[in-house]
Amino acid sequence: MRILKIILLLPVLAYGAAWAYLWYEVKTGADDVVKMASPFAKISYGSVHVSLLGDEIGLDNVLITPAINQDEFRIEKLRLNAPNMLYFISANKNLEKGDFPEKFGMQISRLHLNINSESFSMLEQMSKQGETTEAGGMQILFDLDAFGCGDIKTFTLNDYRKMGMGDIVIDVDANSEYDQERNTALVSVKAGAEGLNRIEFRAELKNGLNMGSAVAGSDIPKMTLSMHDTGYYKLRNAYCADLNDSDGEAYVDRHIQVLSEKLNAKFQDEVVAAYKRFMLAGGGVDIRINPSPAAKPGGLQFYAFEDIVKMLGLDIAINGKTIKFNEVKWTGSRPQATVSGRAESKKSPPQTAQRPTVKRTAKLAPSNSALVYKEIRTADAGKHIDSMVEVSTLDGKVRRGLLEKVSDNRIYLVIKLSAGTLSYPVELQAISKLRVSN
Repeated sequence: MRILKIILLLPVLAYGAAWAYLWYEVKTGADDVVKMASPFAKISYGSVHVSLLGDEIGLDNVLITPAINQDEFRIEKLRLNAPNMLYFISANKNLEKGDFPEKFGMQISRLHLNINSESFSMLEQMSKQGETTEAGGMQILFDLDAFGCGDIKTFTLNDYRKMGMGDIVIDVDANSEYDQERNTALVSVKAGAEGLNRIEFRAELKNGLNMGSAVAGSDIPKMTLSMHDTGYYKLRNAYCADLNDSDGEAYVDRHIQVLSEKLNAKFQDEVVAAYKRFMLAGGGVDIRINPSPAAKPGGLQFYAFEDIVKMLGLDIAINGKTIKFNEVKWTGSRPQATVSGRAESKKSPPQTAQRPTVKRTAKLAPSNSALVYKEIRTADAGKHIDSMVEVSTLDGKVRRGLLEKVSDNRIYLVIKLSAGTLSYPVELQAISKLRVSN
C-alpha cells in the first residue's frame, strides 16, 4: 500500500520539481539580466512569479534607474505566457532553433513613466537629431494631432508637459498566435495610458513572428487599429485653444479646416460633424487596412494621401460613422507618383493618376551620399539624362535619384527602394534648386 502511494505521488513530486526548477530558472535569468544591465542601469525587482501550472512567469515591482541620471521607471507587474511550462524550461533551445509556441503573450501592468524626467528630454533631443523630411503624404499622419494648434507643426515633449501631463501609467497586453504550416502570426496588442487614451491593434504577419522582416519586407499586412479617447483630447483642446486665444470649439473648427487643406480633400458634411463631435467629446476611431498588391512599405513616403488611401484599402469609422472615400472630393494639384508594374486588385477603383513603372535593373549609384553635386539650371536638365541629381523643392523636401527623362513641365527621377525602383515625377515649377553629380 505504501508503495502504491509513492507511485501515485511520483507525478506530483515530478511536477513540483519541474515547477521549482522553472522558478529557479526565472530567478537566475532575472539576476543575470540585472548584472548585464548594471553598466547602463540599476535594476531591481520585488519577487518572482510562476503560476501553479507553470504556463505564466514574471516579476513583480520592477524598478529601473538609468546610470546616467536618477530617473526611476517602475513596472508593478510583468508577465509572460506560453502553452505550458515545458516551453519556458527549454526556452533558450527553442529560440536558438527559431521555434515559437503556438500562443505566446506578454503583459505589462502599470508601467510608471514621468515625461518630466531627464531621460525623456534626452530621447527628444536624439529624435530631433534623426529627423528627416522624406515623409510625403505619410507626414500628415505624424502631424495630424497638431493641425490648427497655432504655429505648432508637431507636438513636442514640452507641449505635452504644458498640457498638464506628467506621471503616466501604461498597461500593455500583447499576444500572438503562430501557424507554423502557413508561417503566419496573428498579433494583437491592447494598450492604454490611464486618463489619456487606449488602443487595440491586430495584424496578420505573413512572415510569421519575424517582425523585422514583416515591416521591412515587400508586403504590408492586413491590420486593424481602434483608438479610444479617455481624456487626452480635453487636455489638447484646452492647450490649443489657449494658444489661439479662442475656445475649444473654435480650435476644433480650425483643426478641421487645416486637415482638409493638408489632405486636399472635401469630406461629406456628416463625416465632418462626426469628427467634430469626436474631437470635442471623445469616443473611438476604427481604422482597417486591406492593402492591394501594389502597396509596398518602401515607397509610401512618396505618395499623396489620396493614393495612400487607395493602395492601403483604408477604411476609417469615427464613432461608428464610416468615411466613404469614394465620395470625397479631392482638390488641388499634387505629384502623381504611384506604383504599377505589380498586379492590383481587380476590385480596385479605376486610377486616374499616372502609374510609373517599377524597374528591377535601374543603374543607380551604390551610395548617393558619397557623390559631389553642382547646381545647374532646370532648363539644362535634359543635358544630364542618366546622371545622379539632387532636387530641392519649394516645400523644403530634398530627393536624390537617377535623372530618367525631362518633359515640358516635369523631370522624372528613378529612386531606389527595397522592392526595386520608383519613377518619381517632380514639377519644374516646384523646384527651388537642381544639382547634378560631377
